[in-house]
Order: sequence, then structure tokens, then C-alpha cells
Amino acid sequence: MSADSRVAIRYAKSLVSLADEKGLLEDIKNDMQLVFDTCTASRDLRLMLKSPIIHNDKKLSILKEIFEKSLNKLTVSFIEIISRKNREAVLVAVAEESIKLYNGLKGIQTAKLVTAFEVDKALKEKFVGIVKEVSGKDKVELEVEVDTSILGGFVLTVGDKKLDDSIATKMSTLKRQLLQKA
Repeated sequence: MSADSRVAIRYAKSLVSLADEKGLLEDIKNDMQLVFDTCTASRDLRLMLKSPIIHNDKKLSILKEIFEKSLNKLTVSFIEIISRKNREAVLVAVAEESIKLYNGLKGIQTAKLVTAFEVDKALKEKFVGIVKEVSGKDKVELEVEVDTSILGGFVLTVGDKKLDDSIATKMSTLKRQLLQKA
């Protein structure tokens, strides 16, 4: 675990604990989801947050411009603290860790399903059932992604477990086996 990961976890624990204490857990989770989604969608924003050249006052100004109207006052204050401590580079990781902590508190298991085609509601429910069975949790948030490069089948990731039943992986394995025998 890197130093940045440890810092992000500490900040996330503090934020989630304070939010829980103040009855703002749902708001803070939604705020952190917005921060995470916005930052991961913008490479420029991530680079700006990590840049040692840009002063933290400028970073804070940009963050406030982007988020201040959309976020809870507690979240804005939290971002200000991160900026004062010159830790903007870990903001995305803090957001991600906060979401994980929230999910842990609420007993929610997150999972990601990658398929080569759009998944209908019935099939999605079957995968949710599989995730519930594997994780032992009753609440599941399933993220579905379409990736035609897997050719067919699926890749299901639940926590640190990965079930790869994609055609691309099977073909790659078969190719490796054939090359080893040659």
C-alpha cells in the first residue's frame, strides 16, 4: 500500500465518520461519487490536482468553481482542508475510499460486469443473484460495461475476485497452450 493510499484512507475515514455523526452520510456519499466521477472523467482535472507547479490556492479555486454549488457544505470544507494540507493529489482516492467505506457501513457489495453486448434486466438480475451468493450480502450495486473486445462471454469482478469467462481470454489461453506444445 502506497503512502498516498494510506493518506486517502485516513482522510476518507475522517470524512465518513464525521458525516455519520452529523447525519449526512448519504449526502457525503453522493458528493464523493460526484467528485470521483468528475475527476475520473477529466484527465486535465486529475493532472491539475497532481501538478506540483500549480499552487494549492489555484487548485482550491478551481475545485470550488467546479463543485461548490453542487456539494454539501461539509464536503466543501473538507476539500478546503485537503487543499490547506497540500493533498489535492489524493482527492480522487479519498472519494473512492469514502464510497467504499459507505458501502461497507451500509452492507452494499459493488461488482462490475463486462460483456460484449447490452445486458437486459433479466440477465442483470441473474448476475446480481450471483454476486449476492458470492459475497453473502443482500444489497448489490452492479456496474455494467459493454466492451466488444472481449468478443463474447463476460468478466465479473466482485471485490478482489474475478471470474473471466470471455471468449477473448479463452482464445488467448488456447493460443498459449498451442504455442507451448509446438
